[in-house]
Amino acid sequence: MAELPRRRRPTLELALFATVLGALFGTLVAVGRGAHSMLIARACKVYAEAICNTPLLVQIFLVYFASIGLKLSAFTVAVAALTINVGAYTAEIMRTGFEAIPRGQIEAAEGLGLSRFQIYWHIILLFADLGRGTHGGRQLHPVGHLSGLRDLHHRRRVLHHPVLDDARGLLGARPRPVSAPATARHAVVRQAMGGHLNINHLLFLGHGGLWTIGLSLIALISGGIAGFVIALARISPLKSVRIASATYVQLIQGTPLLVILFLGYFGLAAIGLRVSPLVAAGASLTLYVSAYLGEIWRGSIQSVPKPQWEAAEGLALNRTQRMTKVILPQAIRIATPPTVGFMVQIIKNASLASVVGFVELMRSGQIVNNSLFEPFAVYAIIAVVYFAMCYPLSLFSQRLERRMGRGRIYLGPA
Repeated sequence: MAELPRRRRPTLELALFATVLGALFGTLVAVGRGAHSMLIARACKVYAEAICNTPLLVQIFLVYFASIGLKLSAFTVAVAALTINVGAYTAEIMRTGFEAIPRGQIEAAEGLGLSRFQIYWHIILLFADLGRGTHGGRQLHPVGHLSGLRDLHHRRRVLHHPVLDDARGLLGARPRPVSAPATARHAVVRQAMGGHLNINHLLFLGHGGLWTIGLSLIALISGGIAGFVIALARISPLKSVRIASATYVQLIQGTPLLVILFLGYFGLAAIGLRVSPLVAAGASLTLYVSAYLGEIWRGSIQSVPKPQWEAAEGLALNRTQRMTKVILPQAIRIATPPTVGFMVQIIKNASLASVVGFVELMRSGQIVNNSLFEPFAVYAIIAVVYFAMCYPLSLFSQRLERRMGRGRIYLGPA
């Protein structure tokens, strides 16, 4: 009985450790990005960009397999992976806050003869606007993907026959069981699994990468349509519509995507509705994307200056005409940078579709790893592929943010 409380506490402990350690580590990285040393500043930037453009699930696997020789507990590995992840996002949030501090504050501190440490401690860290929350559409979800890791660990032992046939046809080899037993870390088991990474495995990973892009596009298009409806419902003149849409948004945003995927696949099967992994993953990601895009677009619509609304009313336009001819064209300009940035989150979260058997990039990597058992090399390749897909979108989002930020000064009243 003494062990029972210990087994029930990891989620809160993970959140606490990840928040505290990630905040401290992220603050150091943010300070390092402003260091005089070009090497330190560049290293901190590379770290933040690499972490922010790869899925948390991949990072957890990399940390786990990199620490096999250290014999760390699962809890320690999870804390380390989350600290690295949260630290990168915290560093970006902190850096954005640093850049928001008026230059005159720093110049005044330098004029008083304060050292660089004193300027950071008394000026920058004190006045940094940490409430900005996101950078380039990136959102901080420290432990949202961990609620089902134990189920993911058990489900990795299941390989559906269609997936087995697909792997046999593409890899051209006799696939081993989907996962290695507990002793697979030992050299004798690795030798028994045999094989080396070759072009067929890379082609199989590329096949999964294409499905990741396809699933992301499905989620973006269908979730975008639903999100637009939700955004309009959130600003509806009818109170009941606003309450219903707000409840939907809070429910989806307050539930981990992993749980939504499990409910969409296993929950429907429990009541007799059997759906394919593609349908379950697409529907779950649509719900997830619609809630977040709905809030992004709702905020963009409401950020259009109030005089623009009043001017449209003064022209005797009805509500539909005001939205289509005056408000939405300006809101689209405001919403474009965070929408492009959120596409990075869609691609990364598509990796969770592997838990329902959908063969995208993450699932392809699991299949390849189970035929080779070279986990660190396989997941490192997966991380590189995700980075190659996400990093251009991050750069484009930041560029749009700077360009649109300059243009927004013309949206205000004369």
